[in-house]
Amino acid sequence: MKAIKTIVIILVALVALVFVVSLFLPSQVHVERDGVVNASIGTTFGQVNDLTEWKSWSYWDNIDPEMKESFEGPDAGVGAIKSWESEHPQVGKGKMTITESMENEKIVTEMEFDGQGNATGTWSFEEADGGVKVTVAMDMDMGMNPIGKFMGLMMEDWIGSDFEKTLAGLKKKCESMPQTADVPVMEKMIEAQTALFTVDSCTLDMISDKLEEMFGKLMQALGPKPHEMMGGMPFAIYHKWDPQGMIHIEAGIPVMDEFESTAEVRYGEIEAGNTVMAIHMGAYDKAETAHKAIDAYIEANGKELRGAPWEVYANDPEEEPDTSKWITEIYYPVK
Repeated sequence: MKAIKTIVIILVALVALVFVVSLFLPSQVHVERDGVVNASIGTTFGQVNDLTEWKSWSYWDNIDPEMKESFEGPDAGVGAIKSWESEHPQVGKGKMTITESMENEKIVTEMEFDGQGNATGTWSFEEADGGVKVTVAMDMDMGMNPIGKFMGLMMEDWIGSDFEKTLAGLKKKCESMPQTADVPVMEKMIEAQTALFTVDSCTLDMISDKLEEMFGKLMQALGPKPHEMMGGMPFAIYHKWDPQGMIHIEAGIPVMDEFESTAEVRYGEIEAGNTVMAIHMGAYDKAETAHKAIDAYIEANGKELRGAPWEVYANDPEEEPDTSKWITEIYYPVK
């Protein structure tokens, strides 16, 4: 009996000791690693800024080959969302959202781990000799739970090791890619997408007004609740320029259901296939640099165009008045 009492007293003392010690442990956890990637800052930033690319280099994204992923919003930049679900104990279920994206400088993500709290991830990029220094960090609040605080002490080794493997994967991927100096450019396979289209033409200085008119016509064709019928963000295909300086434009809005074509609006499809694409962040009339970067990539890598380029306007200017946060995805279809 005395032995049992002694064991109970020791256990109570140990629990009390753990609790007291935990009072002096930090609840905030910060884990950080960095490495140098011998590639251009544009190429490196572009891989991290596009959540659909992570599977090709992130260690954590490949722990469970059976992990299910889904994406919402734009592929890249602010508002891009990746959700995952896995039976693997190291992976579980959760969601990551890009909340801040400063081109070639910084990317901030908010991560929600189902049942395990939230964390903030930060990627920083700065020019280094022969490449770019990439710093990845995670900040997490472990709360006042003593067990959580002790787990926080082990995060440095657990998460730090994953970061090191992820940076090695990013380095290998980026250094094997053709490089772009300022604008992230990559090849991307796209799936077929049904859409409503309308065609018109205008001079260069009238593009903005003309697109507003064309998108208005398409939204009207979608019916009384157009946003419920949309299958993606509006886009514009730039077909050709004629000698009079007129640009022939085909505006489109992806749709989830089938529609009947009319004299002004047709129901059709953007074909699946390979593209060379870039992300432009800023006012629409400043996208020329991104187009030139794509042109340079196509020429340098011997690609052949198979159709007209298009721009996807990944966020709504009426909801985001700050032009520096406007996101344009630019696609050139190639063979």
